[in-house]
Amino acid sequence: MQTEIRGPWPTQPTTKKSQMQKTITPRGVIPLEQLAVSDDPPPEARNGADGYYGKFFKSVKPGQRIICPPERVRSFSQCLRDWLKRQGINARVVSCRRYEKDGLGGVWYFLDEEGV
Repeated sequence: MQTEIRGPWPTQPTTKKSQMQKTITPRGVIPLEQLAVSDDPPPEARNGADGYYGKFFKSVKPGQRIICPPERVRSFSQCLRDWLKRQGINARVVSCRRYEKDGLGGVWYFLDEEGV
């Protein structure tokens, strides 16, 4: 009696077959009847040119503390750095996770010696 063995031996290493099989799908062509041309201007940026915090950052003077939650200090200070860079303001941003007086986060910016 002969035994038929299917698959690898128990100690034989197996190799995975490629999971990435290339499938070729035909790309749809848009009929010319569905295309149109207009002179509409492009949409404005989602949050405006100044970003989400732009109006708030404009009201802050150099040296003033911006109070924020401790877990958001790093991302908020990066937003301030990016905004200052976009505005062309040469400034240094300082932040601390927990301010000693109230335990909340703080972000400051100071103008560099060269000025704006």
